[in-house]
Amino acid sequence: MKKKALANLLILLSLNCFSQQSKSKIPLIITIDGQIITEGLFHGFFFIVDTTDRNIDTVKFVYQVGQASMTQKEYDKLHSLKSAERIQVKFVYNPFKSTTRTPHVYTHFLSKGAMNDVYLILNVFNYANKINYSFFSKRRGYGIEEKFPGGGTKLLSRIKRPPIPW
Repeated sequence: MKKKALANLLILLSLNCFSQQSKSKIPLIITIDGQIITEGLFHGFFFIVDTTDRNIDTVKFVYQVGQASMTQKEYDKLHSLKSAERIQVKFVYNPFKSTTRTPHVYTHFLSKGAMNDVYLILNVFNYANKINYSFFSKRRGYGIEEKFPGGGTKLLSRIKRPPIPW
């Protein structure tokens, strides 16, 4: 009985170690209107697209604060891009604390080399939110700011429409 329990425990431990090794993580922090997202982010995808924005491949990720987790195979896809390919990140955010509880879809093309940085921070600014009135003159749509090591910041996405309801 003890031998059988010990054997089962060893099998479970080895399976756990194997499953942890088969997953890879990208250091990613997402903020929306100045708040770090700790819950409510669903359906995270990295799309590998060509120069005509045609989808070549899709990599699904699970977001936890500070990281995007995926399988090793999908991780390798993101790090073996050809020169003419780009990465677009897309995710659905459902603000649980909001009175409307309407999930929104955000999309953003990452800058070249973003996957190779030590970390990546995506700051989402909803232009219609009163918090952002003093920073942006527009009252519709959203913007996504990309921060990377060395203190660099790029406001790359300026979308003139509100986030798409899911």
